[in-house]
Amino acid sequence: MKKLVSFCIVCVSLVGLAGCFSSRNPTSPDGAALVVQPTRGVCIGNSTVANYRGGAAVASLLFTREELAQGYSCQSLAVPGHTIDQQLERWQSLPQKDRLDWIIVEIGLNDLDPGDPLEATLQRYQRLIDTINRSKPAKAKLIIATMTPLRERLKDIYRGKGNASYKKWVAMNDAIMGKGKIPITGVDFRFNEHTLLLADKKGNLKPEYEIAEKDHVHQNTAARLIVASTWRVALAKMGMLTP
Repeated sequence: MKKLVSFCIVCVSLVGLAGCFSSRNPTSPDGAALVVQPTRGVCIGNSTVANYRGGAAVASLLFTREELAQGYSCQSLAVPGHTIDQQLERWQSLPQKDRLDWIIVEIGLNDLDPGDPLEATLQRYQRLIDTINRSKPAKAKLIIATMTPLRERLKDIYRGKGNASYKKWVAMNDAIMGKGKIPITGVDFRFNEHTLLLADKKGNLKPEYEIAEKDHVHQNTAARLIVASTWRVALAKMGMLTP
């Protein structure tokens, strides 16, 4: 696993995020490589997605300079500290939704209070997804991603109830992946590779991926490059990015 993480960091640093993909591109029936026209997207999230405490915004790491020049773009709606409902409000106020080709949602870390029932939290998440589906273009792809690891942080915040909060984090991530008693529905693609790469065996954010303050939740830019690379894989699999 460490070798895989090191490879991803090296490839994004030296040749851009596209280097993390397989060299075998999809082909059309006549054998020619498929080329995707530049697409526009938006991402929904919180401080682990936004520019925060030295960790670059994931949206700013998503595309190479060449791709940006071609017309690829990702607008970030992510705001540090935002809950699911607050990001829903930002989505609702977003103009020109009709121009979007895809939406990536990575949200939930600020809804992990163990006193807030899991069912109610997942209802809010599903309401976000349903609202996006009602207002996005029919052709636009809706992609959801699991939350990043922060078990130690939950112990710090919810003293005496950290384990209950962590169980909620696990259950929410299961729902995001379409599992559990209340799976999130109405999405085109879902993924969790970034969560697995950033976590240690106990469910904590690996120390080498923490910001300088070591708050056990916010990733440095090296970690966010890994997150961005998994977003790219998702976009490529949905036909929104040329591999």
